[in-house]
Amino acid sequence: MVASANNQRANNQDVFALIDNLNILIVEDSERDFLAIRALLEKIYGSTLKLRWANSSASALEILDSKAEDFFDICFVCNRHGSTDGLTLVLKIGNDSRCKAPIIFITSRDDIEIDKLAMIAGAADYLVKQNITERDLERAVRYAINKRKSEKRVEHLAYHDPLTGLPNRHLLQDRLEQVLARIRRRKGFGALMFLDLDNFKNINDSLGHSVGDQLLQEVSARLKACGRAEDTVARLGGDEFVILLPDIGEDTQHAIGGAQAVSDKVLRSLARTITVDHTELHVTTSIGVTILDAESQNVDTVLRQADTAMYEAKALGKDSCTFFAPQMEEAVLQQVAIETQIRVGLKSGEFFMVYQPIVNTETEKLIGAEALVRWQNDKLGVVSPVDFVPIAEASGLIWALGEKILEESCTFLAATPDLPQLSVNISSEQIHRPNFAPFVKKIIADSKLEPGRLIFELTEMALLEDLDAAAKAMEKLRSLGVRFALDDFGTGYSSLSYLKQLPFDVVKIDHSFTRGVTENTGDQAIVEAVLKLGEVLGFSVTGEGVETKDQLMFLRERGCDTVQGYYFSKPLDAKDFKEDWVKMLIADQNLREA
Repeated sequence: MVASANNQRANNQDVFALIDNLNILIVEDSERDFLAIRALLEKIYGSTLKLRWANSSASALEILDSKAEDFFDICFVCNRHGSTDGLTLVLKIGNDSRCKAPIIFITSRDDIEIDKLAMIAGAADYLVKQNITERDLERAVRYAINKRKSEKRVEHLAYHDPLTGLPNRHLLQDRLEQVLARIRRRKGFGALMFLDLDNFKNINDSLGHSVGDQLLQEVSARLKACGRAEDTVARLGGDEFVILLPDIGEDTQHAIGGAQAVSDKVLRSLARTITVDHTELHVTTSIGVTILDAESQNVDTVLRQADTAMYEAKALGKDSCTFFAPQMEEAVLQQVAIETQIRVGLKSGEFFMVYQPIVNTETEKLIGAEALVRWQNDKLGVVSPVDFVPIAEASGLIWALGEKILEESCTFLAATPDLPQLSVNISSEQIHRPNFAPFVKKIIADSKLEPGRLIFELTEMALLEDLDAAAKAMEKLRSLGVRFALDDFGTGYSSLSYLKQLPFDVVKIDHSFTRGVTENTGDQAIVEAVLKLGEVLGFSVTGEGVETKDQLMFLRERGCDTVQGYYFSKPLDAKDFKEDWVKMLIADQNLREA
């Protein structure tokens, strides 16, 4: 039945190198034909061969369903003349079974139509029983195995991250769908962990992408070591990773405990120094966790929940783990609503400026003002800067908002020549933006402001991103006549290096200390220390948030230069500020001149 051949096998070693211990399924209803094919295969592959015989389509499908998808390396499907059972089986194997092995279709008659149909059905090759030679069989096996290896490489690239080899977003979503379906059927519990490295951008920018890539590879290896064999560690892109923990507990409490144990292990693992190119690196991660149960909705929802919890972990100080709670999602929805309305408000002119007087502590006369942005939105009503400014910063809208604030403030200052100075708050994004100094230069030129009247207020947090870059940007702006105030001093890192390295003219004591000076000895000591620093380093000091006469007297007695707060005035719109304060300043000046 099968033609004999004495050909020497020159390429056998290629196949042996490709796959050891070949697992082959032969579907053939004739035992005689099966034994003939087996004899030929054993002659080619010898002891490396492992054969399984199925004498019907039903038994073949039963065998395939009981094995892993990659258990068999090759499937031979034999078809009798005049029958289409073999073609039907090829279709069923491709569409209904888990088997991923290539199929070699063997028929009893050379028929070009059967050949075409076999290829359409999904066969990798086509052989005729009566004409099979040892060489033909070896070639068909080698071709099919190579084809499957190529397909697996393509599949791996499609479903794995090329840098780390971890599953990518597509494979994660597929596995997550499976886990959610299994949890619903079995009423089980799992967990999804969303991880974001805290300081990766700084490392990547300062040391280069090559070092960053090696760091990500080491982080990936450590994350894999923290999980179980059944867990999935995936990289979504950049410095974002996800760990999927199926079957983590029998109830919510145990699931939380299991996820907490894994997150603690991750935090400890990443806390260890990572050495790349003889450079010691330190990286931490923020982790958000959501518990998976029968009520979990879908892939997008649980990913969003874990992502939301991760951002909460970052907000709480990073290098930590936070579990998702429904109120977090409500907060995110509120943030999205605010961000959307910020865009609307910028286009429709909903933002406006108010001005709070800054007065001389001794004379209580006006010496300047601070410009403050306010927002009245049609849908949200009055929105506090505490709520919308952080969202504008996070969404990148702070630049557009900052432009409007600066333009309107400078227009007001130019139109109020008797106001000695005006302070305007500047964000981190603005001070570090390369085109900020040219933008300021144009505004000053257009509004014809005199040097020294415009003051930019910066917080300590705005300087943390890059102290050297901030110093260079501030020097450029000083050359334009801009002065600087350090705002909210005492609430951040309060490093004296800021005061020594950066060209500040004013330091503003945060209201949280000013309000406690009449009762809290700690607040008193902090305020007195800042005032002493002002004497030594040569900057003036402004006390913010003065609300009572006792607070004013404390600051006056200790030599504080200027103050502002509700004791003197709430922030006023431009018209009321001029009416209530600038006119009084002009009257005082006229009186002195007279």
